[in-house]
Amino acid sequence: MTNKQNAIGVIVGRFQVHKLTEGHKEILDFVLSQNHYMNILVLGNPPRDVRCTKNNPLPYVSRKRMIEEEYPGKFEICYKTDVMSDEEWSSDLDKQILAITNGNSDVILYGSRDSFIEHYTGQFETYEYQQKLTLSGTKLREELKKNIGTSEDFRRGCIYATQNNWTYYYPTVDCAIFTDDSYSKIYLAKKPGEKTLRFPGGFIDPKDNSYEEAAIREAQEETGLKCKIEKYIGSFKVKDWRYFGEVEQVMTTLFLMTRVSGNPAPYDDIAELHLCNIKDLSIDDINPAHRQLFKTLISSL
Repeated sequence: MTNKQNAIGVIVGRFQVHKLTEGHKEILDFVLSQNHYMNILVLGNPPRDVRCTKNNPLPYVSRKRMIEEEYPGKFEICYKTDVMSDEEWSSDLDKQILAITNGNSDVILYGSRDSFIEHYTGQFETYEYQQKLTLSGTKLREELKKNIGTSEDFRRGCIYATQNNWTYYYPTVDCAIFTDDSYSKIYLAKKPGEKTLRFPGGFIDPKDNSYEEAAIREAQEETGLKCKIEKYIGSFKVKDWRYFGEVEQVMTTLFLMTRVSGNPAPYDDIAELHLCNIKDLSIDDINPAHRQLFKTLISSL
């Protein structure tokens, strides 16, 4: 066991909160109470290409300043960027700590339950602190999203987050559902207030394991039908009126499907569900956002 008073105490954590919680302060105060020769705080950072996500909304400099204001001069603060391999991350962390300590290897790494410790494979001793207070940055962020601020700082923060995120497409799926493999009758939908027909479909859910799984789920959610996929038709940029004037747009994937079971009815955000003879449909019957999808489907039959 390392002599704590001669050792260097190192806390590794993310601290992705707008202010330190009592749980954060508990572990910080505990490490300071050990009277280490030196205290280092390593802030976990996502990979460079990951910006302003739900789990990592704050940049390093913002979190560093937050801790410095609460604990001025108490910690040497740095960051460690995530990498794919636990072994590589651990080795890099060890090297980074040794560079700060000028080679002093009397180091104790501190973490709490569900922290980095179970992934660490490096050379230093670890200590899992048993916290008395609940520590959950995730729950705190969930609570914060319910509160819309009105201050200038809040507006600046919202703009910062959007301007530093990547420009992206929202991935969706659309379902060309036929009654059987004769491909003569197709289920098409109308949303509230729409006069033209569209394919049932919707956004990819984070729980979906594939576009195919998402299409089967969306088909059932919006039509009540259990379906199977016959083939992939194509992917398309959709001119969704909700995103006119936005940098972000919608990209959809269309699947040809057939009904397996279930009673057809409109669900979710579908107002009407129609069974149509494919030969009786003209391009003008189709919602403008889905006309290219419809043309490609027809050419594939």
